[in-house]
Amino acid sequence: MRSKQRLAGAGAVVIAIAALGVGSSAGKPAAQSSSRWEVTAKVTNGSQLLTRISDSSTPGHKGNGDIDSTWNAKWRMKVKIIGPDAYIVGANAFHVAGSASGEYRGSYPLSETAAAHYTCKFSLSNAAKVVTKLRIYGNGRTDGKVFVNIGVHDEPGVLPPLKCTGDKLDSGVPKTFSAGVLTGIETVCLHDPIFLGVKLTQRKEFSVRKKFGWDPPSPSGLSRPCSGFGAPIRSAGFGTIKLHFDPVQ
Repeated sequence: MRSKQRLAGAGAVVIAIAALGVGSSAGKPAAQSSSRWEVTAKVTNGSQLLTRISDSSTPGHKGNGDIDSTWNAKWRMKVKIIGPDAYIVGANAFHVAGSASGEYRGSYPLSETAAAHYTCKFSLSNAAKVVTKLRIYGNGRTDGKVFVNIGVHDEPGVLPPLKCTGDKLDSGVPKTFSAGVLTGIETVCLHDPIFLGVKLTQRKEFSVRKKFGWDPPSPSGLSRPCSGFGAPIRSAGFGTIKLHFDPVQ
């Protein structure tokens, strides 16, 4: 489903470019130009705190944990300028690397006096085990702001398993973890980074830095793409994403 949504988003950008390129019947067609850029994105201090949601259907179910991660990626992409409108044409990363490690500890009641306990650990050293395509795209205006979206466009058919010990797992614990353990790799989770669109017309290298954080009750805190786990395990995520744009001559 996520892949289809990203394809639809990228398609919308292409349709918009095509439509604007026809020109206005009221006057001259909008001036057009294009440029190519190499973009690097990285989060070196990603972290998350995990907690278990307990409700009336699972009373007494508890859990907590943590995730530490770092990742980086590179793209070669095309920027299209049509009049005042700017489009970052969708592109897949040619380099993705990252690592993450963490632990989740949970418990639930077996009776009024006894409880089950388990521990799940995980370690990721190769981003390819959770990401096969990492896509970048965006749009905005040269006289205003441009947003950048980064997200997982495709993932392996088989994701890495959680390695758990102790009693039988709580039914809310997933058997695998996803790319969300690489905190911030889905920028929709932290609100897409934004920069001044005029920078794309100047064709000089520039950087964008965004410190981010999300809370457990938020949609990001409940989302598997954001945390790698998903509800009923929720997350609070923190970090800083840095992007560097370098024009390609």
